[in-house]
Amino acid sequence: MKKWLVCFLGLALIHSFCKAQDTIVFQTGEKDAVTVTSFGKKAINFILLDTAYSVNGDRVNYIKYRDGIRYSYKELYAKYDSANKIENIELAKDDSANFQPLHINIGIGASAIESDILNNANIPSGDLGPYFTTQPPVYSATIDYSFTRRLSFGIGVAYQSASDNPSEIFQIPNDNTVNPLELEKITRYNYSARVLYHLLKHTDLDLYAGFRGGVSMWKEQIVSNSDAASSIVFKTPVPSSYQGSYQVLIGGMYPIYPCLGLHLELGFGTPYLFEGGITFLL
Repeated sequence: MKKWLVCFLGLALIHSFCKAQDTIVFQTGEKDAVTVTSFGKKAINFILLDTAYSVNGDRVNYIKYRDGIRYSYKELYAKYDSANKIENIELAKDDSANFQPLHINIGIGASAIESDILNNANIPSGDLGPYFTTQPPVYSATIDYSFTRRLSFGIGVAYQSASDNPSEIFQIPNDNTVNPLELEKITRYNYSARVLYHLLKHTDLDLYAGFRGGVSMWKEQIVSNSDAASSIVFKTPVPSSYQGSYQVLIGGMYPIYPCLGLHLELGFGTPYLFEGGITFLL
């Protein structure tokens, strides 16, 4: 029941963001939530409650667009004084429009966690080592805030686990086979910060490159035990509980709705090699 309630509240929140409107503030102090459709040298055209209106620009103090950008009518006219009428689709091409500074990314991906474990245990490839039984994807979430059109800072968390048969060390004299009755679970949480440089300014597509640094927290435990008389369980050596992490990444995000987009990232380092998912634009 709680899961359904959380899902419902989440969908309602997303819907409210998607329905965000522009705001016109008049010289009298009155304000209306509207959808600005266009403006010309003397008038601003907008839709209020499904009805089209036109108001003289001298009556307007300022317009606050749904993305948070605020312009007085004089600033708009000065910026576009060469045109009689500027449609919103043209305004959207400018740096000042459709700029949502806060991005919340949720995604899944893949990493080299198996190689990290083997390298830490100093087990050469091909030699007897942990027999990995499962390796689920990386689950990640980041929050990025753009201070300018070019530069953003963010924080992120990622989680991944792997399961193996931990009997990689001889348990029975002269026997170098793994014991499939033993199962070990290894988990890694990654907490980090990142800085991104955004390459494009005049298109909907957001291409970026950046650096991510933080710390990974490792944990291992035996989740099943055969209690065999001749069996001695050896845990797989994993990196220390707190290990520094570094990543160079490139990525892109494309909005499919005013408040929702899709993103894809490629990384060199921890916590993932590639990752994709959805982006909430606020």
